[in-house]
Amino acid sequence: MKKTNKLLALLAIAVATLVPFKSFAQQTAVPQQVAEMFPAAATVNDLGAWSAVLDNASATLGYYAYSKPASDSIQGFNGETPLLVIFDNEKKIQSVVLLDNKETPAFVGRVAEGGLFDAWNGLTIDQALEKEVDAVSGATFTSNGVKASLKACLKNIKASENATTGSCSNIWLWVAIGAAVLLVVVICVIVARRKRN
Repeated sequence: MKKTNKLLALLAIAVATLVPFKSFAQQTAVPQQVAEMFPAAATVNDLGAWSAVLDNASATLGYYAYSKPASDSIQGFNGETPLLVIFDNEKKIQSVVLLDNKETPAFVGRVAEGGLFDAWNGLTIDQALEKEVDAVSGATFTSNGVKASLKACLKNIKASENATTGSCSNIWLWVAIGAAVLLVVVICVIVARRKRN
């Protein structure tokens, strides 16, 4: 009985040390605009500020992010200008899509014809944040809303990435604590066995 209790305690401690390594990414369905960009997409992993697009073999095809909620306070001419930003596997922007909005269709058409949605294609997050893009004449408010929404989205991703990078040290802390606890348990078991013999 004592031996069983010790094994159960050891197993519980081992499981507890593995908890920090649980993947908190949630797999969800692929949004339509993302599936059009990545035809081989099977699922996506929610990584917080953005999501990884995966194929059937769980290989990463690219990423995407929504500007909301980071862009909630940003206004175009008639309201919010929410965006979907799609990235390739190297995390370079491939597409900027204006989602459902209350902007005047003629202004949105001018923004599209003026090439604003394509202005950041091929750029990394840092390059896109640094790039100064002119508003499209005749659709200034809508243009400024799109530009500000994109920047909010990208800044949110960067903040999330920095937070994730910073948490790597926390993972190693949990590894060290788990290893120490496991070592103490193993030593206790060895000492207990020697005392019996």
